[in-house]
Amino acid sequence: MSNLNAPSSRHTVAGWLDPDRLPPQGAAIDIQLEAAYAGQELTVVLAKADGTQLASKSLPVNHNDQAITLRFANQYFTRGSGRRQVYYTVGEDGPSAPLNLDISDGFSGVHVVDLSARRLPVFYHNGVIKLPQNLPAQMHFARPLTGATGYTSSNASVATVDSTGNVSVLRNGNTTITAILAGGATRQYALSVAGLVGLEMLASSATFSGAERLCRGLGMRVPSQSDLALFKSTYGSQMRQWLPDLAIWGQAIGATTAWTFHPHTAVITGESTATGTLRQVAGIN
Repeated sequence: MSNLNAPSSRHTVAGWLDPDRLPPQGAAIDIQLEAAYAGQELTVVLAKADGTQLASKSLPVNHNDQAITLRFANQYFTRGSGRRQVYYTVGEDGPSAPLNLDISDGFSGVHVVDLSARRLPVFYHNGVIKLPQNLPAQMHFARPLTGATGYTSSNASVATVDSTGNVSVLRNGNTTITAILAGGATRQYALSVAGLVGLEMLASSATFSGAERLCRGLGMRVPSQSDLALFKSTYGSQMRQWLPDLAIWGQAIGATTAWTFHPHTAVITGESTATGTLRQVAGIN
């Protein structure tokens, strides 16, 4: 398997590329190479989603060219053309992991933010999203409309939008983003968000059996060990600013023990589920 990093593009927003916002000189593809590849030939391929090659470019890697930018003509990125893939080889290494480019249908086209592949965790407390210190770029994108004087979101619990068309994704679901034009005319697009792993605080204390009942009743589940590890890696002990000094229940390990996560120490461990043991309750939605 190749160890080459996937290429990137400065023109994408949450994996989407808007043809109307490409510069006349074409779509820029950025590649970062190790110095060991100096003197070898770099070949960059643009292809359809089914693998059909549309274009390719080759050039030698100079000693000072660890960061390389190539451009493909805008004719390959027209509306309705579907997904494009860009990958490359260097000498005998490759192909690299692909850069997937979903071609936008413009302001009124449906916009999908699917973060399933990343298992992106989001923490909710009292119904309010609490973002990690290092916010993933995929949770923000911009889709401005020329001439718009303002924007609204029909479901602000899923995504919010500011006065210039910058959208912040908050949770899984659907919303409609509306642009307001001079004179009162409007344009809209549908936004669908999926793949966020939401951890929502449900109770300040409960027994383990009570935590399971509460989660089931709300259509949620008690977080697994991998869920807790995911939130630990993203938030660390950042949750201590929002939560009391008491661990959160996780799924059962055996008949009398369950995983817990402490929001102040960021420690995941196994604890007794004996009657009378109280911990905070959070559900995965």
